[in-house]
Amino acid sequence: MSCRLFCYNEAMKIGIEEHALLYGLLVRNACSVLGEEAGRTVMAEATRHYGNSRGARMKKNALRLGYGEGPEGYLLSGEWQGEPGENRSVLTYSDDCVQSDVHVCKWCDTWKKYDLMSYGPLYCQYIDKAIAEGFDGSFALHVKGILSAGDARCEFIWDRPADEAYVADIRSSRKESLILPFSFHCRELLECTRSVLDGEAPLQAEAILHNTENDFRALKPEAADIIFHS
Repeated sequence: MSCRLFCYNEAMKIGIEEHALLYGLLVRNACSVLGEEAGRTVMAEATRHYGNSRGARMKKNALRLGYGEGPEGYLLSGEWQGEPGENRSVLTYSDDCVQSDVHVCKWCDTWKKYDLMSYGPLYCQYIDKAIAEGFDGSFALHVKGILSAGDARCEFIWDRPADEAYVADIRSSRKESLILPFSFHCRELLECTRSVLDGEAPLQAEAILHNTENDFRALKPEAADIIFHS
């Protein structure tokens, strides 16, 4: 199969829904095998590990491209992009912070669709804070509301201001996209989880991952081939 065809097919099969589904199933199976408390604890650590990895890569790209290591660089080095209509958010700049209010979220919608609302929201509790931490510990992200927890919207507040005009100018003129396909994000999530499970629950790691793959494959067989065996 040519690279061009593979990449096209991959992009068509893997998106936010697959990423959210994978995460929810990992948490569900961790809880099933390890028990509710231990399962959530290990998946919280896996989520932090995954977020730190993403944040560190974002900072590396921000510095390489001259965006800086502050909030501007963070906002300009995002690595994912959903399909039109899957997510809806409003970004507000003020003198002391930047705030993102999320009103529509495909991750949340996916967990509802597959009856994973007991498990998926763990992602929301940890992922954005972990990305900010991995990017630069000099500014923090505060989570004030989460759609998946029943709030009216997600509220994310970075506790340092950013130059709105600079961010808008770079976004309109930059030539290099830092967006990575969700196939990559799914595989990185899986590998970060595997790494934490191998350290924290080595005797149960394979059972959790095997059960997750079986559950995922039953719902998304073509996507499973890409995520688990490529």
